[in-house]
Amino acid sequence: MPGERPTEHLTTETLLDYFEHKLSESKEGETERHIAVCDKCTRRARRVRELCGAWDKWTAANHAALEKPANRLDKPEKADRAQIKQFSGGKKRQA
Repeated sequence: MPGERPTEHLTTETLLDYFEHKLSESKEGETERHIAVCDKCTRRARRVRELCGAWDKWTAANHAALEKPANRLDKPEKADRAQIKQFSGGKKRQA
């Protein structure tokens, strides 16, 4: 019903499929309606889209450089953010 809060959140897999245009029209519309009313899924969708943009820019050479011990960071979450920033040109993408 319009105005109701969803009871289940979207999965990361659903969001990935949404951004890669792999969902059926009905599932795509359902996903868009859910994102419109669910703050948690809106935030998750923005993170997934940012990651998709960074992933599209990765090359084998980038991956190899990041795997070198000198380029690794001690904390994985910091490494993830640094890698996303590096490969997205430091710009945040809008969902």
